[in-house]
Amino acid sequence: LTTRSEDITVAPWSTGASLPTANQTTAPDGTVTADRLAETASNAQHYILNAASVTLGTVYTASIFVKKGDGATAPDWVAFGFISAGFGTARASFNMQTGAFGGTTGVTATNAVQFPNGWWRVSVTATATATTGSGGLLLNFTNNANTHSSITTYVGQTTSNVFVWGAQFEVGDFATSYIPTTSAAVVRSADVCSITGGAF
Repeated sequence: LTTRSEDITVAPWSTGASLPTANQTTAPDGTVTADRLAETASNAQHYILNAASVTLGTVYTASIFVKKGDGATAPDWVAFGFISAGFGTARASFNMQTGAFGGTTGVTATNAVQFPNGWWRVSVTATATATTGSGGLLLNFTNNANTHSSITTYVGQTTSNVFVWGAQFEVGDFATSYIPTTSAAVVRSADVCSITGGAF
């Protein structure tokens, strides 16, 4: 359901006191399509979000690839989860250095899968608490703290950044294999596994 999965610089992505820059480093798929997201110096909440329509009582999973940034004050901790209009407070804090989740609230499952070159695919699952066109996923800076229950307001640093790529928001209780999107949502085909030969 997330469109523009590899480009946080364009709509429907929205930013709060954050500056996205496209195509700044190598993504997990080997292309230079991962974006840098940096705080601005504003005393504000620092975040990005991508809105989608959700239905009350339906289970959704949000996922994104994240990597610690290259700035002098690049944080270890970020928070990832859902937009409050559709999910209330449903998010988790995540440490990009250790791969560990910190505090969580309102989510029923979390998962992190490590990829080469410092990348993690982080996912969270929750049940929608309202029917709205303003659900979807949210990634926010936390002033490098294990904070998740609210989006922290603080004076940002322009050298505080994170790399992001491959956002996905879908119905279901786990993150399926990544499907890139551009201007429209994509209906996935079923994953099919097969094996040939006699030695199995």
